[in-house]
Amino acid sequence: IQKKINQNREVDWNLLEEIAIAYVGGADINWSELYRGKQYQRISLPTYPFQKNRCWVESAEEEKEEYRMRESNHPLLDYCVVDSIYNTIYKTKFSVSRHWILSEHKVNGLYTVPGVSYIEMAGEIGKIHFGCGSWKIQELVFIHPLVVDAQMDKEVHTVIQKHNDYFKFTIASKDKEQWIKHAEGKFTPLKEVEASYFNIPEIKRKCNKKKAVQYTYDETDMVDVGPRWNVIEKLQTGDNEHLNLPEKYNHDMNEYFIHPTLMDCAMNAAINLIGEGLYLPWCYKSIEVYSQITKECYSYLRRKDRGDANAEVATFDIVVVDNSGKVLIEVTDYTIKKVRNAHQKSEKMAKKTESFYQLGWIKKGLKQGEEVSKKGIILVFKSEDDKSSSL
Repeated sequence: IQKKINQNREVDWNLLEEIAIAYVGGADINWSELYRGKQYQRISLPTYPFQKNRCWVESAEEEKEEYRMRESNHPLLDYCVVDSIYNTIYKTKFSVSRHWILSEHKVNGLYTVPGVSYIEMAGEIGKIHFGCGSWKIQELVFIHPLVVDAQMDKEVHTVIQKHNDYFKFTIASKDKEQWIKHAEGKFTPLKEVEASYFNIPEIKRKCNKKKAVQYTYDETDMVDVGPRWNVIEKLQTGDNEHLNLPEKYNHDMNEYFIHPTLMDCAMNAAINLIGEGLYLPWCYKSIEVYSQITKECYSYLRRKDRGDANAEVATFDIVVVDNSGKVLIEVTDYTIKKVRNAHQKSEKMAKKTESFYQLGWIKKGLKQGEEVSKKGIILVFKSEDDKSSSL
């Protein structure tokens, strides 16, 4: 072998393999003699297995270009990070310094994303996915408030489950290792229909009791909002309100199809029509959006349930129209729920900067001979197989 190496001739690789096997097995090989006359050096390799990790630095320009292709131009949707045959996922870094929907909206002392923002987010994704100008959102349920710390951004994912003619959406964020759902619903595009109109003078005539209103909760100090929420110019009961976005925020209309403050006040005038205490949004059965909400509009609310003035929940049908009476948005079964012990909770928050809670169901079996009471409220959970409908 040594002679062939020196003459640069072909070496018997089988014999070299035998020498290598012998060396690994502990044989003492005279490598200097084998490679005599050649400029070879012996080096020591690590005794541990090599990790198969690629450590080359990626090109910053290539990575930047990839994200530029996925970037969204909407203020509430930053990037589309996944777009597959069945799912699409949008990522948003919510920040108090960057998003006025947070800096101007505090609930219980915490910066909280208004629930109506999810309507705008789903609508924007629907326009991208279906290319539609009008749509319906069904069974929109608020599960857990989306709270953002003033000093720390929060990454939020909007997860889309695609179907042929609709998609389901879930808005969630991750707290340590646990995902928290904030809202979910179903989005369906609508075919263009002929616009319908309301007779605004007739509605004003019926709603002849005027009331000065601002978007505040003086009784509990639980909700604190900024100047963009000062859009309610007049509230007339039976129930009708006139909204007008302050002129200095007109540029917002170029960024939002469903402006969060106009929509929030259009829906939550309902809170001013209930009894004492704090009520917060719970769910929407249906939201039909026909056109972009205008900077000046009317909201017409009709309470559906006949509960007492201080009921636990209240349900409304709401229509939003422009100054000509053209219907822009129709809402069916918007339900708000009363927050219990709002005073005590507000006081606790004043003493403690962070508060954590969770709802839980405790399983409890019936005692022998015990019967289920048929009095009071019975809660039935909706299921995918429609068993709840039969009940």
